[in-house]
Amino acid sequence: MAVLWRSAISRSESSEAEIAAGRPWEWVPAPWQRQLGWGDLVAKAPRQVLADGVTLFHDGSGAAVLRQVEQGGRAHGVALSSQGENGSFLSIVFDLPDASARHLRPWQIVRLQCRISAEPAAPRLYARFNLSHGPNIETLVREVDGQGAAEFDLAYCPMEVSRIEKAWIDLIFEGGCPPRAVLSDLCIARRPRGGF
Repeated sequence: MAVLWRSAISRSESSEAEIAAGRPWEWVPAPWQRQLGWGDLVAKAPRQVLADGVTLFHDGSGAAVLRQVEQGGRAHGVALSSQGENGSFLSIVFDLPDASARHLRPWQIVRLQCRISAEPAAPRLYARFNLSHGPNIETLVREVDGQGAAEFDLAYCPMEVSRIEKAWIDLIFEGGCPPRAVLSDLCIARRPRGGF
């Protein structure tokens, strides 16, 4: 299991003024931040909203079963398992908060960091960064490395900064939902190039 990279994260939202000034920004999506009262969430439909800004997609004819797991009192993880016929992919989509998306710039790097354990073996994971600006959607795809990280250098992402509408990251499980996996932590961060 990879060791999670994370500085000491304040779980309160940064102000838009701080984000606009280019200060480092970190976001822990709700399922990894607080108890949401799911119980066993059985996602049979191809699209399942997990929380505000967090949506699961899969193409299996069976279901993906999710449960929050508490870790050390404050932090939470998400356990996934498959039920019935598996599909070819499963992805969890994270919509970046609006203020953070609008203030993305070419001199920044966006990083996704997660910690995963799985049976019988950890699945291959990919992360895809998506940026909508005007009529265009730009994408960058990276394989999640052995430390659970994927970085996106926005110098390689064409953008019209005055027309940025939204940004999101897909975390893609190759081969569909694993028999059992636990995403025990997940964080998305933005830094100036060289700031990690």
